[in-house]
Amino acid sequence: MPRNGSVGYSDNTPIKQEHLRVLLRTHMPIVKSIMQKRWVEPCYLYLDLNAGKGRYAVDGAWLYGSPLIACAVAQAFDVPLQAVLCERDHASLRSLRRELITFGFASVPDQEDLYHNHHQIMASVCPGDYEVSARDFLAHLQQHTSKERYGLLYSDENGSCPPFALLSEYARTLPYLDIVIHLAASPIKWQRVSTVHPFRQRLDELMSTIQKTYWLIRDPYGHHQWTFLIGTNWPAFPKFRKQGFWPIDSPEGASILRRLSWTTKERQAHLQGNLFAQEEL
Repeated sequence: MPRNGSVGYSDNTPIKQEHLRVLLRTHMPIVKSIMQKRWVEPCYLYLDLNAGKGRYAVDGAWLYGSPLIACAVAQAFDVPLQAVLCERDHASLRSLRRELITFGFASVPDQEDLYHNHHQIMASVCPGDYEVSARDFLAHLQQHTSKERYGLLYSDENGSCPPFALLSEYARTLPYLDIVIHLAASPIKWQRVSTVHPFRQRLDELMSTIQKTYWLIRDPYGHHQWTFLIGTNWPAFPKFRKQGFWPIDSPEGASILRRLSWTTKERQAHLQGNLFAQEEL
């Protein structure tokens, strides 16, 4: 897969960005209505663990990255937004800062890497490893937030395994923050069955470590089996059927999750085991 900075792009990228846009265009207005309650912080929290460059040139056209998609949707729906943008690649950081200015943000005097515009949108750029910056931000919220935080945490590892331990920590601490994971399932399976990798947990086992009651999974795309996972505690979370999402407790969703968690050889062995068990009965 071609790489550009820390995030990279492929033929999956336009689909990924469009599905993220659709998700946010549905999610943000719902959260905006909830933010009217006195016990809720009146600002949508958007945390992006892999912010990237901000904008990409793909086939002669410009494609917004996830941070600018979130800011554009918030602006369109007049949603007060706190965007926390984690990125460790130096070239991507330079580009992201430029793109925020181009988008209409201004840097806040005496506040390094803090940006704002005139639509109640604040963006904090967090350089370095998100394992440090995102945990520091979570500790800050625990110390300084008295109301419930609603919004979305977005993880897009560009083919690597998502940071499930970090996501689990956020799920425990901020139960109303929904979690969206974009991942490639095939590399996780390849590493799990490889003799040179210590990685042993299946995707379904990794998901179970995140304390979310309801999960949606999207139909996989391409050779690497790119998919989205959405974890929430809200039973009436939008279904996004047009985009190919299924609840994992539905027959369709369970089948997708099984296919993305187990290798073909493992699934075949499991089926044979079931047949043998039936014969013994």
